[in-house]
Amino acid sequence: MGLFREASNSSQWRLITGVISGAVGWILVSVFGALATREIALRYGPSGYSIFIAAVAFGSAVENFTDLGLFQVLQRDIARDPSKASHLMGLVVGLRLTLSAAVVPLSATIAFAIYRHHPLSLRIAIVLILLALPLAAVQQVVLAYYSATVRLKTAAIIGV
Repeated sequence: MGLFREASNSSQWRLITGVISGAVGWILVSVFGALATREIALRYGPSGYSIFIAAVAFGSAVENFTDLGLFQVLQRDIARDPSKASHLMGLVVGLRLTLSAAVVPLSATIAFAIYRHHPLSLRIAIVLILLALPLAAVQQVVLAYYSATVRLKTAAIIGV
């Protein structure tokens, strides 16, 4: 009975720690994002800020083509069978990096065609954001593993 209570307390502690760390991380990202946005807007003015926002929006739209629902599928499969996690994560990282390698040059070409009459700084900003897509791919795989194993094991199995 005492062993069950310790395991239950350990599970509860992991859940509480996961929720608190997620909330603290969300708050920190929000605060730093607000400060960075303020600094960019004040330092570069309306035209520089609009270039930044256009580049981020273009990069965010392109990022959707490198996911294709893999995050949810990976999360569900890891929650169902944690012993296959490393194999599944390797497959998804490889696929997302391959998709990034195909999408980044194509998207950069499209951006240069669409924004050819806009400032060069916009096209450079878009390319820089697009070059970060492979890093986002790896980050999403790690996040799927964390979500499946610590925070959403039951929800991942039921939800997808």
